[in-house]
Amino acid sequence: LRVRSRDAAGNVHERLGQNLVMSIGGTPSIPEQFKPLRGDARVFHSSAYLRSIAEHARPLRIAVVGAGQSAAEIFMDLHGRYAKAEIDLVMRARSIRPSDDSPFVNEIFNADFTDYMFGRSGPERESLLREYAHTNYAVADLELIQQVFKTFYEQRVTGGRRLRMLRQHEVRAARADASGVYFTFHDRESGEESTVRYDAAVLATGYERAAHRDVLA
Repeated sequence: LRVRSRDAAGNVHERLGQNLVMSIGGTPSIPEQFKPLRGDARVFHSSAYLRSIAEHARPLRIAVVGAGQSAAEIFMDLHGRYAKAEIDLVMRARSIRPSDDSPFVNEIFNADFTDYMFGRSGPERESLLREYAHTNYAVADLELIQQVFKTFYEQRVTGGRRLRMLRQHEVRAARADASGVYFTFHDRESGEESTVRYDAAVLATGYERAAHRDVLA
């Protein structure tokens, strides 16, 4: 097996090996309804959050789409970064769920579980991935969830309205013009639809794990 690579200086290196380990991580997952806005600097994935948000001096209305660790962290950062901005935390779920890091569940990260997983059939592996997804995907640390809850609780006590959690809301369509970014929401509980304008939107919509196929192709 020969692997050819190019370094930062442009020099090409070739290596010979018996095995190849692919550990290149994931690529940002952008749901279909947001793809028409690809290239718009006002809408960006959470993986580029710090760099992209720095390009927006003082956005007045911001959407964070997602219900996992990244969405919760970004929501709290925006809350402190822009004291006067209106921030919507948008999620299809009813609530932010805690990650499961209990001892027996965490045994799946032990080295010997790799051999166990490898020995299962395809359907069994898929079942295990679904069963243990809540250890790492679409979940957040309990301490962080408590911080988000406290923030909303304090707003209710003071009568503020700049922060919203749009539960069970699905973005059905997204468009943009010179005046802003527009998301059309479907409220899965009431069945109603509404359109909201934003100055910026962060897509904390996770990652795809298929980049290794393109590399090996």
